[in-house]
This record gives sequence, C-alpha cells and structure tokens, in this order.
Amino acid sequence: MRGSLSEFTMAELLQLFALAERTGTLLVSSERGSARVLLESGRVIGIGLEDYNVHAEIVECELLPARSGASLGSITPSPATPGLSFIVRNLVEPERWELFARRCVEQQIYPFLTVEHGEFEVSTDRVPFCPIAITLSVQQLVLDGSRWQSEMEGYRREGYGARTMYERRLPLLDSHEVGSVDWLIWSILDRPETIESAARRVGIPELDATATVKRQVDRGWLQRV
Repeated sequence: MRGSLSEFTMAELLQLFALAERTGTLLVSSERGSARVLLESGRVIGIGLEDYNVHAEIVECELLPARSGASLGSITPSPATPGLSFIVRNLVEPERWELFARRCVEQQIYPFLTVEHGEFEVSTDRVPFCPIAITLSVQQLVLDGSRWQSEMEGYRREGYGARTMYERRLPLLDSHEVGSVDWLIWSILDRPETIESAARRVGIPELDATATVKRQVDRGWLQRV
C-alpha cells in the first residue's frame, strides 16, 4: 500500500500498525531522505534501510576500546550477511552498542515521525532482515521522538545548537566521577569541534552529546569557541 504523508504521518502509521498488531515494514520518503521501520505483531523490532552497513558505520567510530576494534577488524561483512547487526553488537562493549543503536534511532527515525510532505509504502509481508535490531513499543518510540524534538529545541534556545563549536578548557577534574560519555566528549574535543561532529565521531546520540557538553561547560571543562 502506498500513500502520501499529508494523509498519515509516520507516527500515525506506526500507531495503526500497533493497534492492528500487524507485522510488516513501513518505508517513508521525503526531502529529508528515507526511513524504514520493521514491525512484528505491532512492536518495533528493527530499523534501517536495506543498504545500511552497520559494520562500516561503527568501525568509523573513534575511541572504541582496542579489543572491540581488533574484533571488528577481523570480520569481512557482506551486505547480504544475515545477522550482521547481531555479530557487530556482540563485538562491541554493551554500553557503546546501546549508545550507537540509540543514535541510529535518533538520526534515522525521529526526524521523520511528523513529516507531512513525502510518501509512504506499507508492506505486510514477512519481515525482512533488519540492519539494526531493536525491541521497542510503537508508543515508546513515538514518545521518545517527541521528547527528543522538544529537548533538542530547548538546548538550541539556550545556545547549544548542534553546530555550535566547543573545545577543552580545563583537564577533567573529579575524574573519579566522570562517566563514559563525559570522557568520550571531553577526549574528542581536543580541538574545536561542533556537537554534531563530535557525536558522529564517537557514535553517540546528539541529545546525549549536547547534554554532556552543557554539563561540562557548566563545570568549566569545556568552552564555546
């Protein structure tokens, strides 16, 4: 089934899937690009376009632990390799994979949820291979997307836009209290960098990166360029 996003937004279509407890695939296309969600019995089980290469994307992430980097380098993926997402996930530290997967949802799904200009295609056949396997209710996905849009807009109003540049100001004080995301952001900002770029380089959600930058600016560890 095909249609226009002016009739049903992606969020509304996902909710119809959930209400009917249907299994299938939802693909939307607009001037922003395309997004695909895979569902089973009304629950989200995966995201990602067919040609999305999860191995290539996560290998490009910087500051991965040496063990993860060596393990990832030992496999030669193929676009048709079933379970590539599962293989990669088990070669990366769980916390880093969770951040990476949440970034994929943030970048590939949230911006499309309320778009009203474009087209959609619904398939209720058997669910194909999904590049990023996740397990999430439609309601939670839509709520998380709404929260993401609201919080990102709030940070922009405070001056923490995704393209604002920051750099280190002080060493990491109170290092025993520093979490992994704090360390990733502070480490990658050894030179002036935008929040958007820093988040992409270490493979974490822009929302997490923005919140971390604001916290570190408040503590005096970072400064706006």
